[in-house]
Amino acid sequence: MFGWASRGLWIISSSFMPKAEHFTFQTKWMSDRLLARNKDNKVYSGGLISDVTYRYFETGYLLTTSMFCEDLKQWIPIQLTWIRGLSEQYYKIHFATLFRQFLAAPITPAERDTLVREVVDFSSAQVEGFVSAYLEVFQQGTRKEVRGMLKGCREHYRQSVTRIKRNRSLITADQEG
Repeated sequence: MFGWASRGLWIISSSFMPKAEHFTFQTKWMSDRLLARNKDNKVYSGGLISDVTYRYFETGYLLTTSMFCEDLKQWIPIQLTWIRGLSEQYYKIHFATLFRQFLAAPITPAERDTLVREVVDFSSAQVEGFVSAYLEVFQQGTRKEVRGMLKGCREHYRQSVTRIKRNRSLITADQEG
């Protein structure tokens, strides 16, 4: 890991503390894409997508936030975090690291709120981690207002409904106690 920075992969946040174990990675190119302006001098407005890959590491999880890159015509990662667990605290760490980049950037609060619009999975821990990070980093808004910046992922919602339907077929309504 010590040689990664010399190869362009920066560790922009890390901790070995219990319930906060994580490593957040980013390249300069990822950071530049995140904060780039288009030909009309506007910040990216296509929304960010955050999702967890469950089987990438033997222990822990890979949380990736991506954006659509017009130049490449595909989604690109702009921040990757290895997290030890899936609690609200781990998501908060990832999102707070992302949001602090906006504090340091020459952008307006309105542009910042355009950038932070997110699509998240159907996880309450991810939603609450996002909300907690936003309130901590930017120190404004209410939990309800910040939740309004999020959209749930239809695919994760569909998977959840399918799982509920499947489970429902095991126990019929008249069998419930």
